[in-house]
Amino acid sequence: MSLQAKKTARAAFDAALAAKLAAFDFVIDSQVTLSVRQWAVPRRRWESDVEPDLDNWLKPLIDSFVGADRLLVDDSLIRSVEVSWGEGSVSQSVLQVRLDFDTDHRLMKNGLRYIQFPGGLCFPLPGDVTGEAAAIWLNVAESTLDTVRSLNAVADSGWLLLTNGWIHRARLGQSFTVVSAADLKVEVGLPRMHQNPDQSQSSWSASAEGQRLRRTS
Repeated sequence: MSLQAKKTARAAFDAALAAKLAAFDFVIDSQVTLSVRQWAVPRRRWESDVEPDLDNWLKPLIDSFVGADRLLVDDSLIRSVEVSWGEGSVSQSVLQVRLDFDTDHRLMKNGLRYIQFPGGLCFPLPGDVTGEAAAIWLNVAESTLDTVRSLNAVADSGWLLLTNGWIHRARLGQSFTVVSAADLKVEVGLPRMHQNPDQSQSSWSASAEGQRLRRTS
């Protein structure tokens, strides 16, 4: 299968893989090393153009792993890719796929939601974290985000990055459930935020950009 393959073929491949990935009860939200090996039928590989080139099927394969009902939160989590092909006594092409990741950073699929904060950054909220626990979870995430933004705006503090779960809304597909921090506060009984998200983000961006310019001047 390649990027130029017929839509029906790609859809069939995606559906077949989706059925297998649905068996996993978690999605990965940490950095991943992807290893792929294609076992090809020797005669088909060398005496015809039937076997697709490695670069043609890699992108569709990666895309098929992404989604709330699949295995990866987003393909940006793939840190490195190792691709190879081999020949053996096989009657049809076979793909072997291996994902190496930090097993401490898995999210259970059942009930998973993402909290979206002003500016578009999101943080996961596990399905079993509800009520008072969800309120605490939300406060900790909000405090972490505010602290990192404040530190990044202070001279000589360096650039701190939010990792381990944080992801921008634009990278979350439509298959993930996303709730705004303001709505979640109402849900768990906390006061709703009155801050204008656009104003907050633009103020922080201007401050950070000003700090960056001062450092390079």
